[in-house]
Amino acid sequence: LRSGSQRVNLQPSFSPRTHVYTATLDFAMDAFSVDARPSDLCECDRVPNQAISIERGGQEQLQVFARDPKTGHKQSYAIRISRLLGSETGAQLLAVRGAKLMPDFAPETRSYTAHLPVTEELILV
Repeated sequence: LRSGSQRVNLQPSFSPRTHVYTATLDFAMDAFSVDARPSDLCECDRVPNQAISIERGGQEQLQVFARDPKTGHKQSYAIRISRLLGSETGAQLLAVRGAKLMPDFAPETRSYTAHLPVTEELILV
């Protein structure tokens, strides 16, 4: 599972004997794709061939199959994908050396402006 080029971990890690998984997207990840590789003895079935959009705080349920091409027998794998809202995390401290943050730091505030004196030529982030 991935969002763009960023890998998204399945919980638990994939095993052919485990058939139910969950995955959590960061709040900034607005879509996910499934990269499935079948073993030598089977084929993938019902694997989406394009990215699937997911709203902040939303969930998607996906079912894909491994299919035996000789017998047609299918083994299903279910994945429940959730996307975080962005309010689940917070910073305990934010500081920029030599700068004044506006507004003053508060854990619930998500956006700041850093004002630097004109004598500062370099800032490391």
